[in-house]
Amino acid sequence: MAGKLMSAQTTRGSGKHPNSHAREVALQAIYQQEIANTPVHEVLEFRWLNEPLTPPVREYCIGLITGVTDHWEALDDVIKAFSHKHITQISVINRCILRTAIYELMQAQLDPAIIMDDALNLTRKYDGEDSVAFVNGILDPFEKERRNADRPE
Repeated sequence: MAGKLMSAQTTRGSGKHPNSHAREVALQAIYQQEIANTPVHEVLEFRWLNEPLTPPVREYCIGLITGVTDHWEALDDVIKAFSHKHITQISVINRCILRTAIYELMQAQLDPAIIMDDALNLTRKYDGEDSVAFVNGILDPFEKERRNADRPE
């Protein structure tokens, strides 16, 4: 994945993981692409943010946004494979959270528990507690299958 990876340790005193802010901004950007069909080059200008991003957050964010954008259809195929709902029945925000988390899990560069924890926290924040089990019900089996596929026989 493009972008500098931050330590997997939790940021001191914040209760958040180091890449949490980048994930949230990336989610907002991906949501803009989905809802308003905003071109990726416009989203990546970050003019819609109230405050500028620090260079490491910006770099990580760009990696997530471009990665999800470049693999949109493949990510949706994963969602379809692990969901009992038709993809159009999944809220837009949850589809965006799932795309971002699945992309990041596929990169296998950070602790999956941290990625999934952030995805579930974003689900709570943007869609509510009722959706957490649904999102976890896709991410958890996907990660288990991915991890098992990576094991040598």
